[in-house]
Amino acid sequence: EIVFGPHAVVVSGKRIALAPIEMKILRFLFEKQGQISTRKQLIEGVWLHPHTVETRTVDVHIGRLRKAFAGLRNLRIRTIYGAGYALDTHDDLRMS
Repeated sequence: EIVFGPHAVVVSGKRIALAPIEMKILRFLFEKQGQISTRKQLIEGVWLHPHTVETRTVDVHIGRLRKAFAGLRNLRIRTIYGAGYALDTHDDLRMS
């Protein structure tokens, strides 16, 4: 189970503190679980002023999310070369 709080997410009982934008990115990817999300889709779906965000900014935040979830086997953000990112979950991980 994954539980979204105001400043942290709890994944399979483990609390992980995240920056607000990283929470938004994770929620966006979770809602599109298994689908490829382009950097442009992430920028438009997450940031309030998407025209001011560089695509590399997405990469930086994805890197931080991966680092935060490094110890978890049931949650993984995949890079799809030339396309974007996809969130993979295992063990029937669901949002609540």
